Amino acid sequence: WWSGEYMRLATSDQAESTIDGKRWALASTLLPQLGSIPINLIGVRHLRELRHSLRDRAPSTVNGYLTIVGAILHYAVECEILAKVPKLGLLKVPDQAFEVYSDAEIDAMLAGSTDPVWRCAVLLGADAGLRAGEIRALTREHVAGGKVVVMHGEYGGKIQTTKGKATRVVAMGTKRLRAAVAEVLALHIGPRLLVRLNERRKVDRAWLREHVADHPSASTADRVRAWKRSGGEDVSATAMWGAIRALRNPDVVPAYYG
Repeated sequence: WWSGEYMRLATSDQAESTIDGKRWALASTLLPQLGSIPINLIGVRHLRELRHSLRDRAPSTVNGYLTIVGAILHYAVECEILAKVPKLGLLKVPDQAFEVYSDAEIDAMLAGSTDPVWRCAVLLGADAGLRAGEIRALTREHVAGGKVVVMHGEYGGKIQTTKGKATRVVAMGTKRLRAAVAEVLALHIGPRLLVRLNERRKVDRAWLREHVADHPSASTADRVRAWKRSGGEDVSATAMWGAIRALRNPDVVPAYYG
């Protein structure tokens, strides 16, 4: 019941990334700790034992696990399996200080590559505040009139709603961002703003299959270098990453990767 009915019936409206996070939390921690206990017998003592087992984790991480348990228990109350939800005992989390890249660090990232796609991706994050998945999901129609319309995110090769399930419009407030977007638009690389359509086809699938098998822990950059040493055409790390994903997960990698 813990990982079956709740995940099947109560998470259908949640983002794929959220569902994957819950699956991982259940499989790695919650089921080993609580899965053998009938859900209608779960009490404060069990939750304290769970908190104790996670004592070496950050308070926010512990609260994440407890929140998932709480959602399952609330669902059990709705199903009239449990009379009430026991007190979760969420931990106090210190105010989080977010680290922001300095102008010098952003300039260093921009100087590290002449690739217009890379530079545009960096600036969409740095100057417009987009998340990585939102950047990957952008289409050409989403950037016009000096504004970026954020409607979707990409996760696991699939296009889904944004994290907050709300569309937002962000101004391209810096000259360098507007210039970077204009440069990428002029490339006509495909319907996705920053995803090249054809580069993945340059990577021979037989070579890649053998290389992935022989060097399973190699980085994408290492594979790009190995591909070039073998006499292959020049490809970007993005294209190599797309080729690897297509090799491992042909059913979930969208067509726009080529």
